[in-house]
Amino acid sequence: MKLIKLLFGVLTITAALAMQVHAQEWLTNGLVAYYPFNGNANDESGNGRSLANSGAVLTTDRFGKPNSAFSFDGSSSMLLQTNNVDSLTLFDGCTLSCWVNLTDNARNYSLVRKDGDASIVVWNEYGRNSFYVEAYTNGGGFPTYTGFAEAPPLQQWCMLTATWNKTNFVQYINGQKKVTEQHSAVGNTLAAKISIGRSPIYNEPLLGNLDDVRIYNRALSDSEVQQLYAIEQPPRIDLIKALKPSCSYLSLGTNYQLQVSALNTWTNEGSPFTATNTSMVYPQYWDVDNWGQLFFRLQVSP
Repeated sequence: MKLIKLLFGVLTITAALAMQVHAQEWLTNGLVAYYPFNGNANDESGNGRSLANSGAVLTTDRFGKPNSAFSFDGSSSMLLQTNNVDSLTLFDGCTLSCWVNLTDNARNYSLVRKDGDASIVVWNEYGRNSFYVEAYTNGGGFPTYTGFAEAPPLQQWCMLTATWNKTNFVQYINGQKKVTEQHSAVGNTLAAKISIGRSPIYNEPLLGNLDDVRIYNRALSDSEVQQLYAIEQPPRIDLIKALKPSCSYLSLGTNYQLQVSALNTWTNEGSPFTATNTSMVYPQYWDVDNWGQLFFRLQVSP
């Protein structure tokens, strides 16, 4: 009997793990290159698309971990694919995603590129810094690209993601959709290498830091991009503005009941208390987000 119970427990744990693995399958579905920059520029997707480092410097990532992101000097530094020949095609559908910390917005930046195929670029146009994804079409090397999304924030980490499904370009900042644009064209893929931080053809070097670059040969859905951001975002601290009621002109020895109302219905909050001073501060806090809805009053309690 004990053996049966033990086996049942093992089966239960195995089933739970299987469900968890299945729930994360989308993370690797179509993942053709993944660069977590854990002290190097290796491709951790298992597809052998590692990068050679030319001048980029390992730095601290968004979690504060040293040697876990790359810093680019805005001049010559670049990570370039070591494969001489690569049959990878992104125009037929792709997702390009990376975490970036931009130093300024005074120039054009190459983030993740496969020139002649598809790229994600930060572009400075008329003093406005924004980003787009491009895919080369019609056999002539002319790019189609999305309308410009809002400017990425400066001097702080953010996740930029762009998808293309042969019909729509979509851009995201920190998992939130910013721009969708529709195109119809025939792809033209050149035998270019993956480059990060600078284009070997168009230059446009990055001044800033990059981390966790992912390349998929399919367009992630809105929910998948949101989940990816939820998985990869660093922990943060949010400050909650709170209030607590202060009671005055109390009658010593009298019992009072604090009541709270969101609209017209008053409800008791906590237990009655006895006034030991003419002024007392109630011990409970309320979130200021509800400030426009909460009303307080004291009722004499038996």
